[in-house]
Amino acid sequence: MNQRTIQINVPGKPIALSRPRFRRVGKYVQCYNSQIDEENTFKNNVKAALSEEDSAFLVDLLTSGKQFYVSIGCVFYVPVQKNCSKKVLAQKLNNEIRPAIRPDIDNYLKFVLDAIHNVIYLDDSCVTDILHTSKRYSEDPHTELTIIIDY
Repeated sequence: MNQRTIQINVPGKPIALSRPRFRRVGKYVQCYNSQIDEENTFKNNVKAALSEEDSAFLVDLLTSGKQFYVSIGCVFYVPVQKNCSKKVLAQKLNNEIRPAIRPDIDNYLKFVLDAIHNVIYLDDSCVTDILHTSKRYSEDPHTELTIIIDY
């Protein structure tokens, strides 16, 4: 079995998956995704971050119909709060203090998995491993993805 590793750096503040929203329309209830714009932006950033070689590889893999397995690791760099001292800021940026704040890391991960659906894989069931996933502080908020594909 062959293996390929893809590293992607997605700019922008990490986004957590929110719950679906509901609204009443007459006597019916409608469910909708309030994050569709954020998902599309994230998908476009992932596509833009892929190299031409990786993009061609993924297109070939997705159209081949072959079975493959995906392992994914994420590091979410969240912005530092503005109201902390210089000492605390330095500790946060050196990972001495980690972000034990909301949103939860699993909601960040759920958003990423939903957003890369139809970009990296066609079916969620091919994701077999969640690798090292963490939240860290940064002055430059972004998300680093490590995607390992066994094919």
